[in-house]
Amino acid sequence: MGVSRYLVWYISRPVRGGVGVGERYYLPDSDYELVRVDLYTKKAPVLQNCIFDVLDDGVSLFNTSGRPTIVIRQVKGNGFFTPSRATVRKGSVLTLNIDQLDGDVGDITITLELEKRE
Repeated sequence: MGVSRYLVWYISRPVRGGVGVGERYYLPDSDYELVRVDLYTKKAPVLQNCIFDVLDDGVSLFNTSGRPTIVIRQVKGNGFFTPSRATVRKGSVLTLNIDQLDGDVGDITITLELEKRE
């Protein structure tokens, strides 16, 4: 088993959807595999689901069926999913996009667990 690395995006109160929300993470040292995504929100969306996407040098890590798959539904609390193992290459820059946003959602934490490829 490889060494894990965690990337965390925290959004206290998203104002608008858009590209490059929050931190940009540069992975200079090695290739990684995405093994888990954790979601947490204190305040659930009211009107519609919130849809997020993580981009690896501008290309979605999750968009295999024509749409991003990080969705915060109209319930609060914890959630996680184990994606198909996407590879993040050495030198990649990871960014978070908000593709659909309910204006009332808040205190969102998205954590990616990456495992170093040996």
